[in-house]
Amino acid sequence: MMDPDDKQVLLMLAWLFLQHGQTAKAAALCEEIHDQEPDNTVAAAILASIYLQNAEPQKALDVLSAVTFPPEMQRAGVLLEGQALVAQGHLAEANAKWQHYLTNKHV
Repeated sequence: MMDPDDKQVLLMLAWLFLQHGQTAKAAALCEEIHDQEPDNTVAAAILASIYLQNAEPQKALDVLSAVTFPPEMQRAGVLLEGQALVAQGHLAEANAKWQHYLTNKHV
C-alpha cells in the first residue's frame, strides 16, 4: 500500500511530466496509483487526459467510469468524459451529459 504523501508526490510528478510532454512517464506513475487505488480521481483524470491525447477514448471512458468525482472536480470529469464521447462520435450523449451537469451543478 502506498503512503498518502508518496502518492501525492507521484501525482505531482505525473502532472509535471504531462505538462512537459512526457506522457509515457506520467501514464506509468498514474497507472501504478490507479492499479492500487482505482477510485483516485486525480490519477483517473490524468490518465484519461493522456488516453485522449493518444486517441484512445474508450480507455479514457473506462478509467473515468471507475471513479466518482467530488464536487470540486465534477466539471473536469464531465469535460473529459465529453471529450471521449465526442472522439467516439457520440455527440448527443456528450451534450446530454454536459447539459445534465449544468442543470444539476451546485453553485
